Parts: sequence; C-alpha cells; structure tokens
Amino acid sequence: MSTVAIIGAGPGLGLAVAQKFGQSGFSIALISRTQHHLDSLTASLNE
Repeated sequence: MSTVAIIGAGPGLGLAVAQKFGQSGFSIALISRTQHHLDSLTASLNE
C-alpha cells in the first residue's frame, strides 16, 4: 500500500488531495500547524 504525505494540510486543497488519494486506496499522512486543523480534517475524511 502506498502513502501520500500532505504537508500544510488545510480545509481547501489539502483536504481535496487527501480525499482524492484516499479514494484511490492510498494511506494519508496529514501534517498541519495545529491539532485543531488535523482533528477537523480527520473528521471530514472519516465521513
């Protein structure tokens, strides 16, 4: 299984990239400045 790392992940482009790669079977590694951003993105991706 391949992994994609998204550095500077946010609710716009970072989330869109994570969704696209996640739908293609990639594992996603998110890196962001704040835990709040990571929690928000993780919740969105898990839906």
